[in-house]
Amino acid sequence: MAGHRWIVVEHDNGSLEGAAHCAPEPFSDRVWNLYFIAARPDRHRRGTGSLLLAHVEQALRAEGEGVARVLIVETSSRTAYKAARSFYGRWGVRSRGRNP
Repeated sequence: MAGHRWIVVEHDNGSLEGAAHCAPEPFSDRVWNLYFIAARPDRHRRGTGSLLLAHVEQALRAEGEGVARVLIVETSSRTAYKAARSFYGRWGVRSRGRNP
């Protein structure tokens, strides 16, 4: 999986708190997809997701404009994903399309 990035957050005791996965969009001009950010339920609203998203953004920026131009964040419009949409909105992610 060339170009795929996995980021994890571990607790001091080695247990997994959260993870993120992103990769370049094939056949595009420096477009990346954030496939997921996930945090253990007991870590929700404690900064794990924000830490992961910040790391993804910083890592892509650090590689320079020749690597990443756009980061696509996709989530569901279903009610169960309302918290995810709110999380991304707090980060300034703008909605560009939505299915009813």
